[in-house]
Amino acid sequence: MPRIRKHAVFVTEPIKGRKLKTLPGIGKALEQRLKNKRIPDAKALLGGFVSAGNKSKFEDWMKRKCKANKFQAGECYDFFKEWSKHNIPQLEILAYLPVTKLSGLQTSGRNLSDAGYPFAKDIFGMYLLLEECQIRFITWLTRRHAAVNNNHAQKCFNFLHGWSEKEFLERNPNAGQ
Repeated sequence: MPRIRKHAVFVTEPIKGRKLKTLPGIGKALEQRLKNKRIPDAKALLGGFVSAGNKSKFEDWMKRKCKANKFQAGECYDFFKEWSKHNIPQLEILAYLPVTKLSGLQTSGRNLSDAGYPFAKDIFGMYLLLEECQIRFITWLTRRHAAVNNNHAQKCFNFLHGWSEKEFLERNPNAGQ
């Protein structure tokens, strides 16, 4: 699909269920490398975009994670940035929202912040990267950060899952227009 058409389709459709090959900058070889690294779809790759927070960090992450070149990573970043403007206007808020404000993580949030996850976007990015899998997310949160107990991790998962489903993963931004 031509780049301009890919962009138009990508920006106007929900991300849930989108295949990697539909993203600008992703060809068959890069798609396979991403899948080999447990990034099976566009939604999971969006997690990397959210977690990185800026273009250079995302490009570095893509290079390390799946040997993407600068052009591929840059194309992906640019389109995720455009898509998120249309579909997750709250992403700017998440970028600076302290992790302690996430449901279920008030007390544990301090430990997460100390461990290098100071903002809500960091946890949300991991939620997407872990494919919204409840078991994987809770395991990651409790094993990586022993101070987060299962109950707090479950509350955080429920909050992120409910918010993301309602706000942008399945919603078509043009439906109400």
